[in-house]
Formats: sequence, structure tokens, C-alpha cells
Amino acid sequence: MLEPIDEAVTQHLAGWTPETSVDMINMFETAMPAMLENLGAAFATLSDRTSSDMPLDPIVGEHMGELSSAAHSMADVARELAVSFRRKHEVEINRIENPRPAESTWDRAE
Repeated sequence: MLEPIDEAVTQHLAGWTPETSVDMINMFETAMPAMLENLGAAFATLSDRTSSDMPLDPIVGEHMGELSSAAHSMADVARELAVSFRRKHEVEINRIENPRPAESTWDRAE
């Protein structure tokens, strides 16, 4: 049942290679924190369902809740990573987001 999720993480996240610098910016600033928030929300929903709709011991729902909290904490770290990424690559990001007129005509190969 979870094999497609495992494959997605293994193939797409672990094997991710940005095609453009904008892809890299989006990954660090948007996609990664959102993915982890969604994971946390999914575990929270599963925790609620486990506690109310399934014939399982309450400790199972509590542990699912802990997984939700852990994923939300990971999202917080991902947001910190995004701030660090932007700070450490400010010059490059600014050139991408605010290109000079005819920027693409410059030969940047050195």
C-alpha cells in the first residue's frame, strides 16, 4: 500500500537534480517545506482516524500523532534551510530574480 510513496521519495526526492536554478530556489523555499507540512497533516489525519475509526489501542494513535509532530518539526527545519539558502546565495538568487537587461547575451563561461 505504501510502496508508491516509498518509490516517489526514493526516485524523485533522493534522486532530484535541478534542471534550472529556479528549480533549486523553488525546492528549498517552497516544495520541501510544503511536502513536510503535508506529511505532518497526513499523519495527523491518520492519528485521528486510528483513534476513532479503527479497533486499535490508543497508543497507536498517540504514536501517529508523534509522527505528525516530527514531520511538522522537519518542515520548520526546512524553512530555516530556505532562509540559510537564500542568505548564502543572495547574489546568485538576486541575479536570477532581477536579471539585468539582455543578461542572457553575456557569456558567463570562464
